[in-house]
Amino acid sequence: MARQLILGYEPIAPELQSLGGGLVSMVQQALIVMSSSTYAGLFEATGLLDGLKAVLGRMAAKLGRESALAVSALSICALCCNQTLSSILTQQLFQEQYGEDNQALALDIEDATIVLCGLVPWCIACSVPLAVVNAPMLSIVAACYLYLQPICMVVCAKMTR
Repeated sequence: MARQLILGYEPIAPELQSLGGGLVSMVQQALIVMSSSTYAGLFEATGLLDGLKAVLGRMAAKLGRESALAVSALSICALCCNQTLSSILTQQLFQEQYGEDNQALALDIEDATIVLCGLVPWCIACSVPLAVVNAPMLSIVAACYLYLQPICMVVCAKMTR
């Protein structure tokens, strides 16, 4: 069992062959997460995001913080190409808007950034699952949960204010 956990297994059904990887098959994804995480300290220490924070602060004042987060999250996902760096950047950019309410920020990042990455064709959260099951890019259109969840987050935030 330990061997299969590390090296993976070979499913009997040929259509499932791409799903048999173990920990070894996840090395590339682990490296992406680790390298993405190093950017967080770099951006914070250099003040590189300060100008963008100000712009997003003005957007949040006009649209509401959830709306601003959802709109910017899609752009951040398109730029970063993975959920890890997108989540880290979104957190850094919107921490001031949420103040000490870290739970609300975490939930809004999950409701927007995490799911919106699945709508960006060149993002790992979209391209890898589609490649694994050999699905066409047009499948994104059917992923209604991925665009309805951020919409619901914004609508619910507007209704509670």
